[in-house]
Amino acid sequence: MEKIYYDENGWVCKRYPYNIEITDVNRFIEVDEETANKTYVCDSHYSWKVVNNELKVEQYEQIPETETIENLRTQRQIDCFSIIDRSCFWYEQLNEQQKNELKQWYQSWLNVTVTKTIPTKPSWLV
Repeated sequence: MEKIYYDENGWVCKRYPYNIEITDVNRFIEVDEETANKTYVCDSHYSWKVVNNELKVEQYEQIPETETIENLRTQRQIDCFSIIDRSCFWYEQLNEQQKNELKQWYQSWLNVTVTKTIPTKPSWLV
């Protein structure tokens, strides 16, 4: 078992992005080695926190607008353009309802940097 120390707000000490010093040696939880190792990694703008005696990853700062938009563009490239750029033979297999749904979905992806809402993929779309 390993001790994970945290500050008065619950943020885990000695971890990215904070390098919070341990100020109270009595404020810790004990976890197995595998769980402790997980606390050394997290996404940008997130950090590990002890909440109700459990480790959780929580957002510690606002994500910059430019980063949010860039992430949406990347997601659009992966989720949308790979489907939209299919051959005409694929499109010919679609019925009218599917074509309309596809157009609406595509337009929603084109607007994603404004709406900041990832569109729901039509259920038939693979």
